Amino acid sequence: MVSASHGAMDSLLGKLGDLLTDKYKLLKEAKREIRSLRCELDNMYAFLKDMSAGTQNPNEQAKCWMNEVRELSYDIDDSVDEFMLRVEQESSSRPQGFKGFIDKYFIVIDDIWSMDLELNPTLEGMRQILSLSYTNLPHCLKTCVLYLGMYPEDHTISKSDLVRQWVAQGFISKAPGQDPEDIAVGYFNEIVNRSIIQPAHTDSNNDVLSCRVHDMMLDLIIHKCREENFVTASDDIQDISGVLNRVRRLSLHLNGAIDDKSLGAIQLSHVRALTRFGTSTYMPPLVEFKHLRVLNLEFSAVNRERMTKDLTRISSLFQLRYLKIVTSGRIELPSKISGLQQLETLEIEAHKVQIPPDVVHLRRLLHLMVDGGTSLPRGMGSMKSIRTLRFSQLHMSSTDTITEIGDLTNLRDLQLQFNHIKAVRFR
Repeated sequence: MVSASHGAMDSLLGKLGDLLTDKYKLLKEAKREIRSLRCELDNMYAFLKDMSAGTQNPNEQAKCWMNEVRELSYDIDDSVDEFMLRVEQESSSRPQGFKGFIDKYFIVIDDIWSMDLELNPTLEGMRQILSLSYTNLPHCLKTCVLYLGMYPEDHTISKSDLVRQWVAQGFISKAPGQDPEDIAVGYFNEIVNRSIIQPAHTDSNNDVLSCRVHDMMLDLIIHKCREENFVTASDDIQDISGVLNRVRRLSLHLNGAIDDKSLGAIQLSHVRALTRFGTSTYMPPLVEFKHLRVLNLEFSAVNRERMTKDLTRISSLFQLRYLKIVTSGRIELPSKISGLQQLETLEIEAHKVQIPPDVVHLRRLLHLMVDGGTSLPRGMGSMKSIRTLRFSQLHMSSTDTITEIGDLTNLRDLQLQFNHIKAVRFR
């Protein structure tokens, strides 16, 4: 029975690959749906191979599941044949009605996976299915999925944050004529389509804006991260003080009082990404992170939140590409940051913040977002690379400075909060 199911699936997967060629003139949405369908069937195929490799004959319940998979393969195969024939007969027109066909089979696939979980409801059984979802990913997507291990359980993750960090970490392969962030968005959508992450918020076009990772999937990701020394994550600094491997990406989920010298036993100079979450006011010794590319500091609200956080040492992080700081308190930035010439994203949300005036000399800066009652620096018009510009409380900026925004020809996303300001005319 296993070999029969294999044969039916082999034929179908090949035909779905053919459908993605230019010959069949499918719209992008239909091609995306086909890739998702093929991914689901790939997972089932891998599950069948695991069954066939077992030393014991499958029981009656497993045989029932394999029979359902085989019949599904035959049904989809027949529908694909019918569709291909129609394309051959109407070669001059774009084929219609394919999305409804795919949607119907996604419902059937969900039912079959649910059936398998009913047959094998153990925690290990569910982990096996999740592991197959990860194992069948292309290498480029595996790296992006593992990076989700930087976030704590139940955390809502912004798509734009994730995409920009992937780019900053060098996970996105450059392609001629393609923007790395656009490629990264495609990766994100593919991971959503494979149900590895769950949509949390969507826009009016049903595009996913943020996501969450299911607890069991996050457990699998963290396990893989430990195996490959990809991410070191902990809610207790003492637990990681004895780590023997070099820490490449460090995620701290901290609550309560933390000893300022707690990270002293860890070699920090090799860390490429650092994130910290939680209610603790602990600030990692930034000066020791010499090769840091991504710095994401999020402080949850606590009673002492009005304390000023000293971030003046970030001026020495010359490899930094992504910087995000979220706090309801005050922060102190360095007086100059023009040395951070690799910086692509600067996002700050704080009670009050003064942006260093030489930020206008960061030639690679793509995204500048500040929420904290500040003013636009003079010379904004020279920041030709800027794509995203978001500021709040711009009553503190001069009219001439605001007018310079009209010179930002690469701008894609502009959000400004004006308070008590006269009319401004952009050139």
